[in-house]
Amino acid sequence: MFGSEKKYYEKKRIKRLAYALLGEVHVPGRLRAWHVMRKVARLDPGRGPVKFFDAGCGRGDLVVHFSKKHPDWKVSGIEYDRERYETALEMKKRLGLANLTLRHGDLLQSSPLEDGADIMTCCDVLEHIENDEKAIKGLYMGLNPGGSLILTFPSIPQRKHLKLVEWRERRIGFKNSDYGHVRDGYSIEGISEKLRAAGFTDISCEYTYGFWGTLSFDLFFVLGDNRPHPAVFLLAFPFLMAAAGLDLLFPIKKGSGLLVVAKKP
Repeated sequence: MFGSEKKYYEKKRIKRLAYALLGEVHVPGRLRAWHVMRKVARLDPGRGPVKFFDAGCGRGDLVVHFSKKHPDWKVSGIEYDRERYETALEMKKRLGLANLTLRHGDLLQSSPLEDGADIMTCCDVLEHIENDEKAIKGLYMGLNPGGSLILTFPSIPQRKHLKLVEWRERRIGFKNSDYGHVRDGYSIEGISEKLRAAGFTDISCEYTYGFWGTLSFDLFFVLGDNRPHPAVFLLAFPFLMAAAGLDLLFPIKKGSGLLVVAKKP
């Protein structure tokens, strides 16, 4: 089950149990991973081992998933945050993932992969980087010819969110700057221009977090984000997951997120 391995590093007993029984409990993050994993499955050439790289791998959600699912793949990731990197490293050791390589470093300062990647992901990272054009060029350099880059980030403009979200933000004193974003996100036109300037071709953009995905995101945040009351969250979890699942089933004309695929010729 996706995310169940997080039980190995979670210190709180009740959250360890939740990860073991339910998998990834951060529903918005789980939905983002679903969108990305579905796209990776469509890009998989199916002819021999794939070199997969996650730029900004966090605690290892995607790299651990693909290392387990595809033992013949060569999987690697880089993470800037020391604590998250060490968590991912501990999970790699705990699960014995010999095909997974992890690095701690800055995406802007690290050299491209020595042997390149066939499929590369960079999920909800670029909106945190001031010099995003340099980062995009670095991602381009790290891809093998014919390789694909998958990006996710907030879209501009956003879908309308529930009024309850504003109430929750005021109640806990939350500000958009708390996300650590240097920009609100990207428009289809804006990110396409930056990708073309870096050398990418065959750029396709699609919305994620449509009506159902945004509803799931909003309710998750209103219920307490990472600190919900256990009983309330347990009751709400099936509905949150169902709403997230519906986001995958229906075409999305306007969403709160963007998923972009670009190729290196």
